[in-house]
Parts: sequence; C-alpha cells; structure tokens
Amino acid sequence: CSYGKEETVKALPEIIQLLREVENNESIMINFQLSSFDLNYDARRDLQDFADIIKEGPSDAKYIILGAADAKTGSADRNMALTISRCRSIYNALIYSFDVNPDQLEMVPLGGITEYQDETRNRMGIVIRENSSVKSIINHFMSPTKK
Repeated sequence: CSYGKEETVKALPEIIQLLREVENNESIMINFQLSSFDLNYDARRDLQDFADIIKEGPSDAKYIILGAADAKTGSADRNMALTISRCRSIYNALIYSFDVNPDQLEMVPLGGITEYQDETRNRMGIVIRENSSVKSIINHFMSPTKK
C-alpha cells in the first residue's frame, strides 16, 4: 500500500462530506486511542450492530473500510502503518466475529489526517456503503486494496 499523504489530505474532506450525506444506516465511524488499533467494547458493539445491517442488506452490497490517524503525532510511515492496522482490526472483527462476507469489504488506509480540530477525532476508522459517489472519490485519489 502506498498512498501519498498530500492526496489523502485532499480526498478526506470529500469523503467526510459524503458521510454526512448518506443515510445513518450506511456508515459508521469508530474512534481509536492514540497509537492503537484495538477495538474497545463500544466499538465492537457498534460494529456488531452494523454487521447486522450489512448481513440483512443486499448480498452484493460493498462496504469500504477507511482508516485514519492523527497527522500531528507520528511520522507519515508510522501513521500509514497504523491506519492499515486499524482497517484490518475493523475488517477482522466484521468477518471473524460478526460473520460478514469478506467479499463485501474493501480496505482503504488514509494515513495521517488533520480534518478535525480535536485531534482525537482524526484517530478513526469508517465503514461506508459503497455507491458511485464514494467510489469515484476514492478511485480518484487512491486505489483500494482487498484484504
């Protein structure tokens, strides 16, 4: 995975705007502690609820897992590694703990971001149902990787 930080920072506001536009049941945001990719109890509970929505929906629906880190802490390489791990934590929970079909998931690590004034909100993962707008923005700025 190699994504340029400059490209990621440009893409993120558009991705966040898309999150604001989609229905509540089509996306979820998970927050992480500094330098961590561990899912806490609340995150696991929220992912379980979201997994139920995925499984009850169309079997051909695709979901993109975005991972991000706070750009103000850590190097670009460290933040990219952390965001890959955050994507994998969410991915693994969805498929191994909550039985989501792995063919429905793609991971897109964003690296370090500065979208939010409160830096703690930049330490996140997002799962969003793919649609043409989401796919277009992500394809324009970066290439998703499977598993």
